[in-house]
Amino acid sequence: MKRTLSILLALFMLMSVLLVSCGKDDSGNNVTENNNTVDTSDEGDGIPDELDYGGTEVKILVRDHVSRYGDWYNGENVEGDLTALQQKVYERNVAVEGNLGVKLKFIQSETGFNGATINNAIVNAFMGGLGDYDIVSNYQHFGTSPTLLDCYMNLYNEQFKYFNFDHPYWNQNFIEGAEAFDRLFLVVGDMNLAVYKTAFTMYFNKTLCEAHGIKDTDLYGLVLDNKWTIEKLMEYTKNTQSIVDENDYLANTYGLDTIYESHAYDGWVAAFDCDLTATDSDGMHSLVSDSALQKLYDAADLIANYYSRPEVILRKSLSTNPESVFAKGNALFGLFAIGEASGFKDTMEDEYGMLPMPKYTEDQTEYYGGVQDSHDAVSVIAHSDNAEHYEMISAVLEKMNSVSYTTVRPYFIETLVKFRYAQDMESGQVIDIILKGTRWDFSDIYAVSTGEIRNNLWRVPLQKGDQISSKVGGQKDTVNALLETLDTWLVEHY
Repeated sequence: MKRTLSILLALFMLMSVLLVSCGKDDSGNNVTENNNTVDTSDEGDGIPDELDYGGTEVKILVRDHVSRYGDWYNGENVEGDLTALQQKVYERNVAVEGNLGVKLKFIQSETGFNGATINNAIVNAFMGGLGDYDIVSNYQHFGTSPTLLDCYMNLYNEQFKYFNFDHPYWNQNFIEGAEAFDRLFLVVGDMNLAVYKTAFTMYFNKTLCEAHGIKDTDLYGLVLDNKWTIEKLMEYTKNTQSIVDENDYLANTYGLDTIYESHAYDGWVAAFDCDLTATDSDGMHSLVSDSALQKLYDAADLIANYYSRPEVILRKSLSTNPESVFAKGNALFGLFAIGEASGFKDTMEDEYGMLPMPKYTEDQTEYYGGVQDSHDAVSVIAHSDNAEHYEMISAVLEKMNSVSYTTVRPYFIETLVKFRYAQDMESGQVIDIILKGTRWDFSDIYAVSTGEIRNNLWRVPLQKGDQISSKVGGQKDTVNALLETLDTWLVEHY
């Protein structure tokens, strides 16, 4: 069976070189590919060549929006008029099937309000015990309640023979935030490349900055010299506003443009290297205290002060084009996610550049940045007593990541993100810094189970102009009780 699939795979690769040298980029434009080969080498993933699961079907549940399922497969458009990125995903799946002797079956589910629809599908499948799904790619923010965790396997279970989370195609920052008590229930890897589109990024309008004496070379120099800080951003944007019409923000010019939701607030916690939770020597979690909590208070006061200044525009609702102020050329800087730059290159008359989110101070050793909480993470449904089943699942996910690492990721990062979104070589280099710096707190990953700490003790108070210290004082005991409950459940349940 596997030999037949391998022969077909080889023929497919040959056909792809001969017939798919011309494709379309991510916007549907015709492009010519210089390299259409797919490296399916096992080097580095530790999976034996002789593995063959006899055509066993592996069922993967994904959300039904192309921005979510596009990491996994091409919807109903399996072999049709594919974009270049879709072609890479398709070829990866063919490679996984051919190497392991499996058949990948993708099943879409609506997300529903706060993930309710897909979550119910997962719980019902688990309770039914019929193996409706093997792998799920779920809305991470709403996908970690104890009810859902009860449906998932601990990915450190010895039955997952081929998992090696030390490999570079698994997101180490996410794993560090997600693991607790030698348990790991969800992961992000190179099969989840769309996660990187949700990384928060600081854009700058080269024309407007130059008009205010800010050269792009100076900005990039600050980044590379580890001196790009919030203080510098505040200095550069001070008194840069030009308010022509108080009732029409599109007629005005601002120093910083962002959106009054997760964009404006969430990324700063990571950017400033702040923690929301702490872990003691026994692995138990609690809300940060002492100097770490004071730093969080000081950081909140800093952002609140900055956002109260007239050069900052916080648009208080999402619109059809949420980047409109910056994209129109009416802001020196813009705080958005990487993926939201897809329209800048085609719509902006001015050139723009990309920077990581600023550090808290120069003493901070690295650039960090948060991600929007709408991305997906991967879990494995617990529905079988057959150890070989979970061995196969680990081989599939490990192989899918390793092939993505050598084929899909290079195209996505180097060609799509850097070429499509960035406008200069320096921005392309900065993107590497941004992606390396994505990080999550334990409470980000287990948000539903821990009382939505980031939202309730950071974002919402800042939006409302409240002191987060008063919110922490009023909710600290409740939050710590929730963290203890989750920790106890993790220890006792598995």
